[in-house]
Amino acid sequence: MSEITTLKLPISSVTEEEIYNNYDTPQKLKELRSALIQRISAICTNSQKMILNETVPCEIDTASKLTRKVETKEYPLSEFDLEEYLEHLQEDPAWVPKSLKDKEVKHFELKIRDKTYKKLVIGAQLLSARMQKWDESLEMSDEEKEKLNDEQKIKFEEAKKMKQHKSKVFVCMQEFIYEQLFPAISESLTAKVDAQIRKDFEEDYPNVKT
Repeated sequence: MSEITTLKLPISSVTEEEIYNNYDTPQKLKELRSALIQRISAICTNSQKMILNETVPCEIDTASKLTRKVETKEYPLSEFDLEEYLEHLQEDPAWVPKSLKDKEVKHFELKIRDKTYKKLVIGAQLLSARMQKWDESLEMSDEEKEKLNDEQKIKFEEAKKMKQHKSKVFVCMQEFIYEQLFPAISESLTAKVDAQIRKDFEEDYPNVKT
């Protein structure tokens, strides 16, 4: 039987309270965890497709560098050295997002199989490579820069700064997992709160359509 890995998403005490207020039964908590598993499944499925097809679709900027035009280009998998990202994808249980620095940190736990976790690592490697391709597409050759006047050079640097990921390298697997899964928790909580507000309003004002 496959071994189990426990993912621990750092969350604030406020978020923890909201989770247990809105998912106040084991069945409701199971629904939330199922939503997170679906997000993980999508990441793993997409990354496995890239590996099997030996191609990596990357968003690149194909504009004049002073504006924005995004296109998707497929690169051969062999063009990427995915191993180079592994050193930045180690475990760091103490990692927390900047938003939780100096705050009371809680953890929301999610159990997945080890083989799924390994596929998540591949997903993190591929995402790092794809973001690097995006940043590379924003660069301009020295010859191209020489053709710009001072005002255009400033505009180019401003546009690049706004669009680039700064070749983002995840500092650890915990950061990648958090960035992929926490939005699903936030979206789910927001939907719950919105539904409750509508319900309360309809009870207080039954003749008013919402």
